[in-house]
Order: sequence, then structure tokens, then C-alpha cells
Amino acid sequence: MKHPNISTVFVVDDDPIWRNLLVNMLKDIGYYNVNAFENGPSCLYHLHKEPDLVFVDYTMEEMNGIELLQQIRILVPNTAVVLCTSVEDISLAVRAMRSGCADYITKSTTSKEELSNVMNELGELRYLQEKV
Repeated sequence: MKHPNISTVFVVDDDPIWRNLLVNMLKDIGYYNVNAFENGPSCLYHLHKEPDLVFVDYTMEEMNGIELLQQIRILVPNTAVVLCTSVEDISLAVRAMRSGCADYITKSTTSKEELSNVMNELGELRYLQEKV
């Protein structure tokens, strides 16, 4: 079920299969305003839409996920970023969180239920941030 504090979602991944899978899972749980991009620069170009949440692949050619995360945090600081990766690496997760990442998910274990939980947690966080 869609959380009322998240309306616009971006998905940034150079793998079209994963990108489409994530977009479809988001739509299945009630998020219909989802924009998909195949690289960091195209995402940055559209940040004027001020997404509430951006799912970012870690491994991309032109700009990796940490670099994109850092740019998003500068340009739209209230936007939450979730790093998505096929690499289960605790040091990467720590680095992502230190860079301002809201969450970290692995592609191989992501399900609609897990995605729904992430969306609800981030929606609640966004709600609390707006109250403060």
C-alpha cells in the first residue's frame, strides 16, 4: 500500500531488466508516479521534479551510485536515496550510509514485501521530517 508522504519516485539503473522489475514492483504496491533513468546524468537532469525518493544502482558506468547520491544530497537534500546493488558488501553499505543514503537493498533478495516495508519506513521518516 502506498505511503501518503511519498508520491514521486525515481529509479536509476543501467540494467533495463532490473530497472523495469523495480518500476513494476513499485507500481504493484501503489506507486504510479515512477520515473526511470538509465544513468546518473539523466537523473540529475530531471531532479527539478523534486522526487521524494530515488533508488540508485551502485555500479553504473558514467557515475556510480555513491557519486550520484552525493549530487542528489546537494541538489535536493530532502530527497531520500536508496542504494541498490547486487554486491553484498558491508563496507559499501557503511560508505553509502555515511554519504547520506537512507537505505541499502540487495537486488537478489528484493521482494514486493521488502520494498513495501522500505517505502513505509521512508514515508514515516519523511512525515516526521516534515513535522519538525
